Amino acid sequence: MKTEWGFGKLLPLHTFNDASNGFLVDDSCVIGVELFLVRDTAKGESMSLVKDLKQNTHTWRIDNLSERRDDKLWSEEFIVGGPGGDYKWYICLYPNGAGKAKGKFISVYLYLGAYSQVPQGGKVYAEYKLRIKHQLGKGDYVKEDRYWFACQCYSEGEKSEAFIDYPSLKDGFLFNDCLVVEAEIMTVCLAKGLN
Repeated sequence: MKTEWGFGKLLPLHTFNDASNGFLVDDSCVIGVELFLVRDTAKGESMSLVKDLKQNTHTWRIDNLSERRDDKLWSEEFIVGGPGGDYKWYICLYPNGAGKAKGKFISVYLYLGAYSQVPQGGKVYAEYKLRIKHQLGKGDYVKEDRYWFACQCYSEGEKSEAFIDYPSLKDGFLFNDCLVVEAEIMTVCLAKGLN
């Protein structure tokens, strides 16, 4: 640790000795020091990243969708491992839409469970895809997103209010009153504060 601080060449000696400059008066000089104490308030953060997750896809089959009366439906919990442990996830679907999409679209969200193994003050970053499966073999309807999920309670991913419109559902996505929703989590990153 450095115990001395200062300037090796603060003032040229001839300038110091010249009485007209006022540094040396009657063969005396006054030297003062002004100290500033700066406390270290920096906080650090560590991040652990896992790509190519195993068992990272969850398929949720919703039968008798037209008979459901709830504003929002929840999938069963599914677990995808990541740094620091396994994380509990849910898919949330608003059959009649949410927010500005209400009455025109189905809204789909990914939620991180409240009791996932996320340390206090930590957060989980996920790259994921949400899809509505086409049940007649045509292409699925997919939205890809990324989001930082907080550790407190439920955290929803980016707003997917206008996920898929009602007319598109009738083209093989909603078949025999059944809708199949899938979540695929490609990347999970845990960020936690350092003490």
